[in-house]
Amino acid sequence: MFVPPSYFSFLLLSTLILGVRRPSLPTLPHHNRLRRQFNLRHQSLRRTHDSLRNTTAATGFNATTVGNSSFDSVTALALCRASLSSQDCQTCVDAATLGIRNACPSETMAQVWYTLCMVRYSRMNFINKSDSSIALVLFNTLETPNPEEYDRKVKILIQNLSYAAGVSDTRSAVAKTSFGTRNIYGYVDCTRDINGSDCTTCLLNAAYAIPSCCSGKWAGWIATPTCSIQFNMDPIDHDDWMNNPPEINTDISPALGASPAVGPSEYGRPPHGGRGRLNGKETSIVIAVVVSFIPIVGVVVRWRVRRGKGKRVVATEEITTTMMETESIEVRSFVYDLDVLVAATDNFSPANRLGGGGFGSVYRVTLTFFIIQ
Repeated sequence: MFVPPSYFSFLLLSTLILGVRRPSLPTLPHHNRLRRQFNLRHQSLRRTHDSLRNTTAATGFNATTVGNSSFDSVTALALCRASLSSQDCQTCVDAATLGIRNACPSETMAQVWYTLCMVRYSRMNFINKSDSSIALVLFNTLETPNPEEYDRKVKILIQNLSYAAGVSDTRSAVAKTSFGTRNIYGYVDCTRDINGSDCTTCLLNAAYAIPSCCSGKWAGWIATPTCSIQFNMDPIDHDDWMNNPPEINTDISPALGASPAVGPSEYGRPPHGGRGRLNGKETSIVIAVVVSFIPIVGVVVRWRVRRGKGKRVVATEEITTTMMETESIEVRSFVYDLDVLVAATDNFSPANRLGGGGFGSVYRVTLTFFIIQ
């Protein structure tokens, strides 16, 4: 969530707190083999991150695969906002690769979003494969005047941008539309490895989540592993919003285009909304909040692979049918508002500060929530 004009950022990672004491195990050849496999994958991960840092800034996008076997293969990509300069792209990718490495040192798949760039990696090769499952939902809790008219205009704006991004070489589009005496600014993008049709489909499917999370909200940001949509009443966050972007007439409906290949995802709903029941179990998650005076939002989502039957799960990586019989990836859309974060950090108390860097101070908090099934 981001709340103009009080700019803040946070780095989000979900961690299941388990207090299980395991007996010590003898050193066996099997464990040595697993250790070697882990080391090989870790080396591949470092090499992919090095490649992203060295090659992304020139074009704003790069994808790479390192390793030759299922034990050490890692696929990764980085994407910068299309209007970003090479220097700013480099700065963001440097921070994102470092952030995802520190937050997820042993994960086999993870993704981090900053407002200016995104980095993703996986042991699965996801290049040229679109994934429309909702992974991130942020919004400003400030309500807009005339929310019904606002929602209608946001819908048409995002639809137009979705079709425009599909025919763009950068798989992105930016525009504004009038709303009373103000403007609504929109930006959409996709990773550039997917084709235009898949890009449009991904964006339109992401837009299905707007009524569930962000209806009448001043700003919203919805992301999937492949694409993301943003809308905001305040343009100050980004140069491409401030530098007179194209204007779209939302008093008329957009031209009809191809319908999305799949319907709205149930994970388009925030975790505290929609239908479902409480299973009575509480799960703690740890959040590191990055507070900064520059508009950088960092959110790390660690996909945890677990064995056995899953409940209400959705694959956020392209996984073969054989693997899906035994593995599933549990995904939750992470939605937090500023009041919750202020309370959870004791008003960003120094006692909760973990450290800092070029993108601001980092705080750690523990929240408790009920799992909705």
